Amino acid sequence: MTCVISGNLPQESEAHAEISNVFCMTSWRRKICHFGAHPVTGDVLSVLAGVMFLSVAMLMPLVGRAGSATPWADRNARTFEAAALTAQGIAWAAVSSKFFRRRCTGAPAPRATLVLVVVLLLIWVAFRAGELAR
Repeated sequence: MTCVISGNLPQESEAHAEISNVFCMTSWRRKICHFGAHPVTGDVLSVLAGVMFLSVAMLMPLVGRAGSATPWADRNARTFEAAALTAQGIAWAAVSSKFFRRRCTGAPAPRATLVLVVVLLLIWVAFRAGELAR
């Protein structure tokens, strides 16, 4: 399969027609496809997911033993959950972008980003189960 990530091709080009048929049918979806398959998109999202993971790690004491004993523990929990879900969403976006790029260009699998998704998911599950406040 041929996939052109950047560049302007004529509408009747064979590579452009293949991208249109395989990935998307309308022009706005084609633009999203090209944006998602671009190497910089996945890399920027991965770095942003890593930074968000660090912020989640810094917020973890808010829902720990000391943070859950404060009068504003519910606000701490909402803040932590919002940060954890935001980090999870960005990490999922990075993984999907990298898998889309892999489908297009045969790039390697995003192993490190997948590990980050799993770790963030485990942190969120532990939070929801109440294991972080023990």
